[in-house]
Amino acid sequence: MGEVTAVAQALPPWVLVVIAAAVGVKYLGQALAEGSEQWARILGPLGRRWRSRAERRTEKEAADLVALQRQVENLSVEVERLTARDKKRGEFEEKLREYLVYDANWHFRAQLAAAGAGTTLPDHMSFAQWEASRP
Repeated sequence: MGEVTAVAQALPPWVLVVIAAAVGVKYLGQALAEGSEQWARILGPLGRRWRSRAERRTEKEAADLVALQRQVENLSVEVERLTARDKKRGEFEEKLREYLVYDANWHFRAQLAAAGAGTTLPDHMSFAQWEASRP
């Protein structure tokens, strides 16, 4: 790094101005060529090269945008499908809960009726017992 500083200090000050101007002209020319077909022709082969590179970049960005839009559409369809499935599952679970309450009440009333008649019902497993007994 010290070598670069030594070289820069050894150069006359106008050289740095010329380098800065050349860099500025390059960026200005590139911006003009990328933005205008006429400026690309005026700047010659270098302008046409900058212009074609900008057009390729624009085409790639457009293709990327189309691909992203397709992915968003696919995700939207998938979200709708999963939302509908979740809604159906929620409705089923609610029905199952209601049935389990009904079933528990029915068994309670059946046990009361059996006790009133002097008999007993066969043993019945609760859901937790039934679940634990499964392989």
